[in-house]
Amino acid sequence: MRKIRKWTWIKQPEYIGGFLVLLFGIIFMVVLRPLNTPDEANHFLRAYQIAEGDFTGRQNTKEGCLSEWKDSMNTDQALRTFFVPKSVALFAVLDRSNYDASKQYAVPLDARNQIRVCARQTSSNNPIGYIPQVIGITLGRIVHASPIVIDYLARIAVLLFWVACIFFAVRISPVRKWSLIAIALLPIAVQQSISIGADVMSIAPGILFMAVLLRSYYDDRSQYIKKDITMLCAFATVATLAKPVMIFLVLLIPFYIARKHPIMTVRPWRTKQNLITISAALVPFVFYFIWNAIASMTGVSVTDIFSLAAEKMTLLSQHPFSVLHTFMRQMYHYVVSGASLDGFGSFGWFTYIMPALWMYAGISVMIMSLTLNYETKHTITEKQRVLPYLRAIITIVAILIVIANISSLFLIWTPLNAVAIQGMQFRYYLAPLFLLAFVALGSRKNVTEVWYRNLILVNSLVLFIVTILTIAN
Repeated sequence: MRKIRKWTWIKQPEYIGGFLVLLFGIIFMVVLRPLNTPDEANHFLRAYQIAEGDFTGRQNTKEGCLSEWKDSMNTDQALRTFFVPKSVALFAVLDRSNYDASKQYAVPLDARNQIRVCARQTSSNNPIGYIPQVIGITLGRIVHASPIVIDYLARIAVLLFWVACIFFAVRISPVRKWSLIAIALLPIAVQQSISIGADVMSIAPGILFMAVLLRSYYDDRSQYIKKDITMLCAFATVATLAKPVMIFLVLLIPFYIARKHPIMTVRPWRTKQNLITISAALVPFVFYFIWNAIASMTGVSVTDIFSLAAEKMTLLSQHPFSVLHTFMRQMYHYVVSGASLDGFGSFGWFTYIMPALWMYAGISVMIMSLTLNYETKHTITEKQRVLPYLRAIITIVAILIVIANISSLFLIWTPLNAVAIQGMQFRYYLAPLFLLAFVALGSRKNVTEVWYRNLILVNSLVLFIVTILTIAN
């Protein structure tokens, strides 16, 4: 009788990937102190606002509010405001590159001493994008922790949520497990795993969405059709509410395929399954428009917070072709000359840049992880004959998300006289990369799984060490 080996579970991809993502995240959190991830101060204030039960803010008064990055009062009546403890507000406006962290641990929370804060660029973000952060902040408020400790608790909550999502996505996905881990272990992805912005709550549900979708092509899930469609609908809705550019995930919902899928058999269009699928694809739009209606009633909008957006929207209504021409020109220059690899290795609020040699090495291995196929050939079934169409639509959705990000930055961030699109960071490519991680561009097995796994692990470790040394120096 064959003896069952103990501890074989620890060699499975989800356990290895989950452990490394957690380990890398903890080390990153120690090295990269609070306020040093992109827009962390703004997201921290938004999450704290939500933790206190204020989702939309209130009208400003003649008393003014604490302005962004400054210990000064703004009396602009157009801005919405919200209240947080004064110690929290003053922590958020610290000089992120030069503050004494040890002194911040001694700062009391003093929840009774509230101060009015001006609307930030995150003030119109949906509360869904801050669920883990709010849990961490609420725990900190209960024990009356100092603001810097509360920030760390929010980071820890985000990291644990991220690790759980990566773990279950790798476990659920029938293929491309190590490709997913390869992207999750990129230093820029590790940085986002400890950032208290809305990126994790938009990317992680998208990863789980893809795992459930891809599973339907390899497993007989027909008896779980309602459960799977419900999960796809929920993941797409959460991702969209956290970051509207993720709305394109709904294009993939009709590609969920069960044993008795209409694609496999000749059936009328008005089947129960088709109606369920269409309804699921519409739900994210419904919730997105509901939130927009709620946000618009509060007076907080993109055009209020980003002055360029108001100018662009006015010009777009008056001279649409001229604005479109400007957008195409700026996007062209961004793609040709404006896109820099610095974004791939930028950490600590773009203060620390990884050496160019390692950035090129990281990009090269990342491309290899997406293009090489390391899995054995699966038995071809009727469902898997549709896989080429799924690969095509995933690629299209990834491209649409990139274009949506570029378009958003054109509207809210890039001046009309700029040469190229401004503000595009490599973290905005993470969602499309995770989508593509599930797609093998090659149709045949190029390398062995052991070779591929070792390539990913060695490359991830080297890139991570270089990143930590870069930040530490």
